[in-house]
Amino acid sequence: MANGFKATSQQMLSPPNKERSIGDFLENKRTEYHELFVDDSVLSDLTCFFSEFPTGLSSFWGFEFDLNTHSHHVDFLLCIHQPDELHAWIQNAKKQRIVKDEIAKGLSDFSIKWRKDYNYIFNNIWFEYDYSEIQKNNYIPNLFLGPKKNVHILNLLDTIHNVFQGLEFKVQKPSYKLLLSCISKLPKGSWVSQVGVMHARRDNNLRVFIQDIPKGAVLPYLEDVEYPDVRNTHVKDWLQIAYRHCRKVELDLDLGVTIGNHIGLELYFEFMDEALSFLKHLYERGLCTRQKYLSFTEHLQTLNINKEAGMHQFLSHFKISFDGVSNFKSKAYIGYITADQAKNATATKPINHKTTKQ
Repeated sequence: MANGFKATSQQMLSPPNKERSIGDFLENKRTEYHELFVDDSVLSDLTCFFSEFPTGLSSFWGFEFDLNTHSHHVDFLLCIHQPDELHAWIQNAKKQRIVKDEIAKGLSDFSIKWRKDYNYIFNNIWFEYDYSEIQKNNYIPNLFLGPKKNVHILNLLDTIHNVFQGLEFKVQKPSYKLLLSCISKLPKGSWVSQVGVMHARRDNNLRVFIQDIPKGAVLPYLEDVEYPDVRNTHVKDWLQIAYRHCRKVELDLDLGVTIGNHIGLELYFEFMDEALSFLKHLYERGLCTRQKYLSFTEHLQTLNINKEAGMHQFLSHFKISFDGVSNFKSKAYIGYITADQAKNATATKPINHKTTKQ
């Protein structure tokens, strides 16, 4: 349901004179992933909502599934690599008045600067839409900027500050100071791949994604940046579990007046049997419902990168979230990516779909 109206499959498809949309793609590919949706109306809501997003806008989009709850809700993320595509979408969104003026202006200004001044600073940007906001037809996203590697730290911070200020995000000064500290203390080889604000959730903290952290360096890094729950044994335990199953672990941190208690561990896999083994572990630890364990196990076993297809469906990663006390949540991220971006995607390269190591 969207605005109390449940559209039919035919009603959700773009008219002949309109550019094909992500909603069209989701509808046309429904049979490839529908078993992951417990409630078909949720998928219909997503299809209807993203009929306003042309396929050319994003080269990678996907679903965020909660595994440890019986909730039917599914969030959605999309990555934008081309400033011209972003600018065109914003102009259309302004005409249809589906985005508030201050956000539309901020994104429009950003897209123009991204063509030139910001071109050497950002790889991409990400929109994240919570299902609760999709139900309200709220087109204001949680927004993440994707910096390039080796951008000078002060230049990066100044640019991020200017972009968020132009969007009227009310990020506090201590958050930027913590971001400076987090970047300056990064282990060798690691880097910040995303800096965002969960704006649709009315959260003004910065959320930072750190990748390519060397194995064994996560806990020392958390101690260096004074993460408040670094000595909690649950964090160490889950890191050990993660490294037993996957090829690398990425880190998510929330930066407010202080570093938040919430922490995220993202797990990326080389082989499908490793991903399936970890999924089974989540189920045995009570972090995945039986229904979702069965449906995801079946689905992941059928995934196969089709090199002839324009879009590849793949498992991006699993995520473990910790509240700093004892509560954990688990999520799975499954999406589609264009063939030309599959080899360049930031920390989302398609896994090797083999059932056993060679």
